[in-house]
Amino acid sequence: MTTMETLQQIVDNLPANFYGTVTIGFQNSIPGTVEVKQSYRLETPKSQTSRPASRGAANDTTRK
Repeated sequence: MTTMETLQQIVDNLPANFYGTVTIGFQNSIPGTVEVKQSYRLETPKSQTSRPASRGAANDTTRK
């Protein structure tokens, strides 16, 4: 198998929803190493209440 065929096989075998980076290292213009890093997106829970526009420091409506 040639180098290009090996690289193509690595890319072809990535998961369908791959999110990450593929880095190909070269030496003397020939690809030599391949580093595959997969990243995962974390879902944060949606807040049920929105934050007030003011945190109260300069809010005159609470001072009486």
